Amino acid sequence: MCWRVAVDQSESTLQRSSGYSFQRCRECSIEVGRQCLHFSSPHVALLHPSQPDSLALTKTIMRFNSKALASLSLQTNTKFDKEGIVWMKDKQDGLFKKGEAFVERFCRLKGNMLFYFKSKEFTNTDPLGVLIIERCTVELDTDDDNLHGFMLVYEGDENPVHFATRTEEQRDQWIQTLHIASYECLKMQLQSLREQLVSKTGHDPLDRMPQQDTCSTNPPDLSGEEPCVEICIAAKDLPNDRTGQPPNPFVMITTITPPQQTWTLNSHTEIIERSNDPQFLKTIGFGTNIKLKTRVKFTVYHVNERMTNTMSQLGYVMFDLKSLLAKPDKKLHLPLMSPDSSPAGQIQITAWVHDESILIEDNSRGSVSYGEKLQNRGLGNLKIMFFNPIKKTFRFDTNKARMQLFVQEVMAEFKWNYTLPLQLLKLFIEEERERINMLQDLGELVETFNRCRQECLDFHMSSVTMYTQSCRSLSTATPQESLFKASSIKADKEYEFVPINLHLQRMQLIDENTNTTCCYDCITHGSLAAFSQKFKSGGLLRILEDLRETRAPEGCHGKQSKLDRACHLLNCLASLKHAVHFRCSRLCRVAMQGTAAELKEAMEQLNLQVKELVKLCDNPIFNEASAQHMRARTEASNAAMALQMSSQNQLSATATSSNLLQAEPTAASNSDDAKGTDSNNWRWTGSNFVRSPTMEPWDMSCVNTEAATMCLMSLVDDLIQNKNNPMDIPKWLSEISPRVIELQKFIEILFKRANLSLTFLLLLENREHVPLLQTIKYRRDISFSHAVTVATAGFISKIYENLENAQFLEQLYKVGVLLHFEGLVSCHAEEMGIIEDMSVAVEDLASIKFKLTRKDEIQELQPSLQLTDFVKEGRYPDMNRHSVVVCIPLLSHMFDKLPSKLQSGHHINVSTSYFNVGINELATLAEKFGSTALQDDINKMGFKKMNDYFEAYSKACGDPDSDLSGTVAGRTTELIRQLQYNVLSKKSKNVDILHISSEITRKLNGVRFICCKSGKDRTSMSATLEQVQLLQREHNLAPHVFMQALDCFRSEGTRRENTLKNVGVRKYNFNSLQMLSIPRLYRAPRGTYGNT
Repeated sequence: MCWRVAVDQSESTLQRSSGYSFQRCRECSIEVGRQCLHFSSPHVALLHPSQPDSLALTKTIMRFNSKALASLSLQTNTKFDKEGIVWMKDKQDGLFKKGEAFVERFCRLKGNMLFYFKSKEFTNTDPLGVLIIERCTVELDTDDDNLHGFMLVYEGDENPVHFATRTEEQRDQWIQTLHIASYECLKMQLQSLREQLVSKTGHDPLDRMPQQDTCSTNPPDLSGEEPCVEICIAAKDLPNDRTGQPPNPFVMITTITPPQQTWTLNSHTEIIERSNDPQFLKTIGFGTNIKLKTRVKFTVYHVNERMTNTMSQLGYVMFDLKSLLAKPDKKLHLPLMSPDSSPAGQIQITAWVHDESILIEDNSRGSVSYGEKLQNRGLGNLKIMFFNPIKKTFRFDTNKARMQLFVQEVMAEFKWNYTLPLQLLKLFIEEERERINMLQDLGELVETFNRCRQECLDFHMSSVTMYTQSCRSLSTATPQESLFKASSIKADKEYEFVPINLHLQRMQLIDENTNTTCCYDCITHGSLAAFSQKFKSGGLLRILEDLRETRAPEGCHGKQSKLDRACHLLNCLASLKHAVHFRCSRLCRVAMQGTAAELKEAMEQLNLQVKELVKLCDNPIFNEASAQHMRARTEASNAAMALQMSSQNQLSATATSSNLLQAEPTAASNSDDAKGTDSNNWRWTGSNFVRSPTMEPWDMSCVNTEAATMCLMSLVDDLIQNKNNPMDIPKWLSEISPRVIELQKFIEILFKRANLSLTFLLLLENREHVPLLQTIKYRRDISFSHAVTVATAGFISKIYENLENAQFLEQLYKVGVLLHFEGLVSCHAEEMGIIEDMSVAVEDLASIKFKLTRKDEIQELQPSLQLTDFVKEGRYPDMNRHSVVVCIPLLSHMFDKLPSKLQSGHHINVSTSYFNVGINELATLAEKFGSTALQDDINKMGFKKMNDYFEAYSKACGDPDSDLSGTVAGRTTELIRQLQYNVLSKKSKNVDILHISSEITRKLNGVRFICCKSGKDRTSMSATLEQVQLLQREHNLAPHVFMQALDCFRSEGTRRENTLKNVGVRKYNFNSLQMLSIPRLYRAPRGTYGNT
């Protein structure tokens, strides 16, 4: 790729055959290769190839300053590497000039930039352009025999740049100079010299210099390892800057352990603005490779400008660990020395020793691994389900004197982020095949319904194909080193069923005196939306509402459609079917072990369940659907018979009258045989349902079920009345079991008949919306896959950390678990569709159940998914999809701590509550020029569901504030009242809704989820704010530390690493204009954001 930057007085352009795009940017630098030259001109353009010729240039970006480049090229007091007159082949455009020809140009080479001018008299004229000598080769040009030519051949470019000189000597000089002009060549020379010095001296003579972006680098400060020594730093009496203002101090820590001869970057502190006496909150950890003789160097800088990380050194201090750890109080007070050896203040160092073996001399230290000793402090049991942890530690002042909070922040990935969507896809395929079988089992229908059925079958088969392809992609391309899906590929169709940027965010407070911990978890992720499907027609909520209006009587939202009621009836029937099966099992158990009275009671209970089931089957929807289905089959059968008779009559007309008289009985006999054969092929067998045009009526199936129950009841009565002492239990069981099995078969037949009839009703009601329903189903499945995976990760984090909490375990089987989703997406443009998708996805989570299972081996600890007989209900029911049970495995010693009900497989219900408040500039546009009605409706619904859960919790488990004193403030009832007030108010960007609802969730032992579009920037602001609020509310964080702690979490905590993992840059994707529109507590610190 040839980078030819043409400098013009009016604007900066690029002369290149492939297309380029420009953006104006107020930065003062030109970035060439890996070198960066700074200039004073503010006129800067951002250059990047819009159609790169090679994959390697896909992310190439160059910032160049046109005026600064021109100024550099015109300098006369600067020595250039090479300059002189050469001929360049250039295009000749004009009336009589076409093609390319050599034109005389004056060239000046500075570094890897080759400027070219129209003539040698360049003093008052800007250069025509500049060539960047990178990723190219210099070769001889033998095309023209009359000139001594050479050319620059760029990677991926078929059109080299041709040059020529007057003499061969001049050509060779230019070639030699250009050969060594590139950065890569200089780098190779440096590496060669270093290798030669290492071979002679045994060590590398060059210190590893810190990068320019030091504040944003990730030094090796024990992301996944527990430190054996931690230190906290404070400074005093630091000098002011040149303007007389207090400095912005920042400390870089380097270490060296003899006989090493180079300093190694260990870590750095956060930046504290305008302070002569800073107290740094971030702690510095030293790993197990540290020794007493290790020397530590603190270099204190004043950060002049955070956006560019421009800084100047204030002072430094050096000490060895032995002198620090030998102090009884583990504290050192050392003077800082400025670069000119003058005093520059003082620094105080406080150390905490976690591994006492560090105090032993190195040659007598034992072999106990401290990493094994404290490896569980960060994730504990969760290391089984989460991995790749990133840890940061801090110490904060409290309201209590001489007491600090030791806080550890952990961010980890969910192990099953790709596995659960793969399992769910397999369930979707199973359901699609079941729908195909059900549609085929409808039998012969009239032509109108046959066409609609075929259309549905085609869509179901295409769904199987698409889901199978997605399964193949997930099973063959699952990454091993990292198990999260980066936000940069959120619209990738290959991984569209995988949730975006899913992480566990944990804040852990550690009491070093009692060796106890207190954890606060939340799950951060991208929005639960189908990004790969785009949002041109809106999201799920809008599409489903439009479809609902066409179904509901007279388009009234308050009335349920026929399909809504059918889904509810089908679930009631499934529930009663399970109840009947349970009663049948209990009847058999009583027949084996119980008395006559218990047997009679069990039979009465079974009879009541069957009567309730038969009564439900008498619902008009079942009767109407079955009658319509029978009518369609009968009409199809009659049409087939008429066609057959017409064909027979045509054949009979060609025969003789005598043959006709002889053939009539035979034809009639054949017709009867044909009907008999058809009837045999489409009839219920008693154990299975088969296709038949002469299917028995729906009410007859109900009568058969009642008759089977009466037979069983009569048998039980006879056994009880005619029993002899002692009781003949084997005889009871042998006579009861066949009748029980027969009853269960009739129940299954009834349930299948109901499913078949409602399948026909679904076909009838949806015959005009088949393509739309296919689109809805696919989009909904993607969002639901995200939601199930995210919810499973959250529930696992909750249950694994609360196995000792008896109150929470009791709460699970009494009222279920509350999942609280906090959204920060705006009601504007594409984000409106994102909210609409997520609203339906969160609501669909009410259809899932959790179940805890026992496992003996760690290798078996993988969550699994199972389908049930219950279809999705709620505001937008779906007969094509059944509810899912998520089985959460626990090791035996964990499982034994559960209550008996949970050990017996009791399903844990899920309640969801979703609140959304947009906070960025798009939210401002929505409030001023658009509408936030969708957000208001979502928050009202979220409040209703949270209030319902609170009432159920209070009724089943008692007052959640029973351990509080008599104060009203902070009680859940008061928080509920405040939440209702805020939800109904019309306050702009009312983030109090999010704060209050999150506090209620934690009081109700709920699971917290935070998301924005990508789960990266706005999500990080909210997660860190909640952490500081928890420290202040629950752990007496000192008020004067609040904003400093908030900035420290955001600048030095794990969320900066989240941005790096997603987009490769340790910066939040905000700009200065956005910061003005975001609420104050959600603003990122200066220097931590920029265009990524």
